[in-house]
Amino acid sequence: MLDVEVLITHGLGMLVVAFRLSGLLLFSPVLAGAAVPRQAKIALVFMLAAAVYPGLAVEWQQPLNLSLVTLGQLMVTETLIGAAIGFVASLPIVAAQVAGQIMGQQMGLGLAQVFNPEFETDTGVVDQLMFFSALAVYISLGGLEAIFVAMMNTYDHVPLGGMTLTSIPLELSVGMLSSGFEIAFRVAMPVVAIMVVETVASGVLMKTIPQINILSVGFSIKTLAGLFALAIATAGMYFVLAGEAERV
Repeated sequence: MLDVEVLITHGLGMLVVAFRLSGLLLFSPVLAGAAVPRQAKIALVFMLAAAVYPGLAVEWQQPLNLSLVTLGQLMVTETLIGAAIGFVASLPIVAAQVAGQIMGQQMGLGLAQVFNPEFETDTGVVDQLMFFSALAVYISLGGLEAIFVAMMNTYDHVPLGGMTLTSIPLELSVGMLSSGFEIAFRVAMPVVAIMVVETVASGVLMKTIPQINILSVGFSIKTLAGLFALAIATAGMYFVLAGEAERV
């Protein structure tokens, strides 16, 4: 027969472990998407917590005498740890999508909006192409396994209650955001450069041969040139995204 006191003690400890794991599902690629049902996410969190809890250090399995206020603080801070890992892991993928939005606008495809189930909103065609391409790179590099390994390591390096709201690394967060924007511009730069050349060439052609209605043919030329540049630069984009994903 189960001892109620032991069940309550270890149940509360496993709940605190589950808080940290639940933060991982807020931003992590694939798992945080709308395609994964909420019931599946909740079940995954408690299954992982039940698997992780018995192997943790003794301090995690001691009786926790927590008030409701302390438990609420732990819930927020422990969730922030998992959310931070998921946020960092998702930056290269979001950067690729931002790059796709930049390229789509330059290519004249910004008006072609389609529904993206991952974000439950409308996004551009090139946005989705870059998003799913980056997601494929992320999965092929073992990104899902890497974030779970990183999460397990936090239980050894960040003790229970070791994370506070005042210890959030703001400089690191700002640096990661800057790195994300840098990736986006690096990925989009080949297409943007071709679009600049095409715009200059169209302007020269319109001035030298005014009989050509550049407005009627320029849109098609810009789209075809952008798609050609995107296809040529795909290999370079892969190395940029893969290198950043491995570095993160």
